[in-house]
Amino acid sequence: MVHHLQIVLDPPPHGVYTYKDTVSGKVSFESNHEKKIGWIYVFFHGWANINVPTEDSSDSATTYRDKEVLFQNYQKVYEGSENLLKKVRYEWPFKFAFQAEKEDAAFLPTSGKYSYSSVEYKVYLAEGR
Repeated sequence: MVHHLQIVLDPPPHGVYTYKDTVSGKVSFESNHEKKIGWIYVFFHGWANINVPTEDSSDSATTYRDKEVLFQNYQKVYEGSENLLKKVRYEWPFKFAFQAEKEDAAFLPTSGKYSYSSVEYKVYLAEGR
C-alpha cells in the first residue's frame, strides 16, 4: 500500500527518453488514514550544473558554480478541499513533451555527468494544504 504521494513514470518508448518523446505517468496516493490535500503539482525541469575550479586561486576548494535552467514547467494534477478517504487508491495522470518545453528540443544536451558539469532532467512533485 502506498503511504504517501509517489510518482509512477511510464517507461520510455525506446528504453531511454529522447527530445522527441513525451514523459508521462501518474501521481498515486493511498493511506491507512484520511488525509486532506489541498493541491498537487508535478514539475518537469531540465538544468545544467557547472562546477569549475578557479585557476587564479591558491585554494583548490574555490570553484565557479553556475546553474543554467534549460526549461521548467508544471501541471496542477489535483485541487480539492475534501478529505481523501483511507484505503482508497487515488491516481492523477500527467504528461510533458520535450518539444513543448523547448522549441529547439533537438539541441538539448544528454543527461549525465561530465568533467566539470552535469545535466539533469527531473520530474518531481509538491503538495500543499
